[in-house]
Amino acid sequence: MKFIHLSDLHIGKRVNEFSMINDQKYILEQILNIIANEEINAVIVSGDVYDKSIPAVEAVTVFDDFLTELATKDIPTLIISGNHDSPERLGFGSKIMQNNGVHIYSVFDGELHKLKIDDVNFYMLPFVKPIMVRRFYPEVETYEDAVRTIIENTDIDKSQKNVILSHQFITKTGAETMRSDSESVSVGGLDNIDISVFDDFDYTALGHIHRPQSLSEKVRYCGSPLKYSFSEAKYDKTVTIVDADDFSVQTIPLKPLHDMRMIKGSIENILSKEVINAADSDDYLHITLTDKDNIIDAMDKVRSAYPNVMQLEFERDMKGNTKGVYEATGVGTKPDNELFYDFYKLQNGVEIDSEKAELVDSILEEVKEN
Repeated sequence: MKFIHLSDLHIGKRVNEFSMINDQKYILEQILNIIANEEINAVIVSGDVYDKSIPAVEAVTVFDDFLTELATKDIPTLIISGNHDSPERLGFGSKIMQNNGVHIYSVFDGELHKLKIDDVNFYMLPFVKPIMVRRFYPEVETYEDAVRTIIENTDIDKSQKNVILSHQFITKTGAETMRSDSESVSVGGLDNIDISVFDDFDYTALGHIHRPQSLSEKVRYCGSPLKYSFSEAKYDKTVTIVDADDFSVQTIPLKPLHDMRMIKGSIENILSKEVINAADSDDYLHITLTDKDNIIDAMDKVRSAYPNVMQLEFERDMKGNTKGVYEATGVGTKPDNELFYDFYKLQNGVEIDSEKAELVDSILEEVKEN
């Protein structure tokens, strides 16, 4: 059998105040096409179905349409909750949905639930905190204690094929987990859990980290299906397909409705036809302007060519200390125009040129005359 490993859909998410709902509809339709083309036997979603604990109506509708399509095709779907989900809300109607092949395990009730599909045992571990597990195992203190204790108190037949769904921050000693700005991780790594807790499983389907990556041959983050921050701009998104015969992994690239890109240059360069036509101008963009002078109405100008600019900033070649409040030196002794020249150099990192200096001088003279 083959199953597709998904996580971190974050349906309903807004990025820099842009709604991602249409992008999410588009990518879920693409995933449905992959499921059909690859003849997938099961779908697993390892948490963070929604971006908020109380999802918007539109977000719920999008996920409902996705699940309905899977149920219509008789494809078993297994879902756990993530740290962004409300376990109780995500699990609403789960008992009824089981009759249609949708299995939601969102609330930890002291037991690691198992569902067998063909010859594979799927164990569902929703996102847990130590305080949730301590109700059942009082000795638990850390996140790793919580997950390890749950697994150690579960009867796992190692002679069979076993897969676990988990939404936690899993790390491997000596290796760095590649993170993005779009996922939340506890300060100081207090929620770190070592990869060894999953040694008894043939495949661990992780959610929580948005960059797709394997921590070992048996433990993998599939990543989010869309880019949700510019720290992910250079990395392509994929879906993970697992062949349960030998637990080999195949990845298939996803093409978003709008890519997320970063471009840099002068406003003249960025608004040139050559640059505009080099890629889709409707992409979500972070633009860095290298102009030394301030550009009036810069955002309006770039949005005339790139309607989905999310972030705009100016690159300044600042010298010396760039933080704090500055006190001008020479006030009362230096002419006003020289004080302005000093300010210009501080602001832009270069001396003012003669043409600008003449303009400043004429404006100051006009001010004095009036």
